[in-house]
Amino acid sequence: MSFGRKKKAEKAEDNNKEATPDESQVTSGAIINLMAVDSFKVAEICAYLHFLWAETPVQVVLAVVLLYRIMGYSSIAGIGTMAFLLPINLVISKRFAQIQKLILAATDKRIHTTNEVMTNIRIIKYFAWEQRFMDTVNETRTVELRRLRR
Repeated sequence: MSFGRKKKAEKAEDNNKEATPDESQVTSGAIINLMAVDSFKVAEICAYLHFLWAETPVQVVLAVVLLYRIMGYSSIAGIGTMAFLLPINLVISKRFAQIQKLILAATDKRIHTTNEVMTNIRIIKYFAWEQRFMDTVNETRTVELRRLRR
């Protein structure tokens, strides 16, 4: 009879297996980056959301009515031009979103690299690897700045 000792030992082994770090865990640099981006988006939404439901439709309708009253049938060309430029604006905004994703990826990589260096600064100093890691961080900064200047 084991009096439950075997079950306790098996449970302890299972707990040790679950406690090993998983490769799917998110780094603190990625969390910081996501929090910064999310807080910026929330601030932007709070600042400009009222334009969407209150001001924009009223301005468009008022502009079209006033344009028609002042110019008459000639205003139809202006309204047509605005309608024609709407898809072009959509294409430009999609391209901007793609560039923004590239910038965020570069920023995430820079934060990850900098965080890694700061976490292991003792080892880097001990083995005198400062220049190598400084080059790595500067390279990620250069990539990020190149994407920002695009």
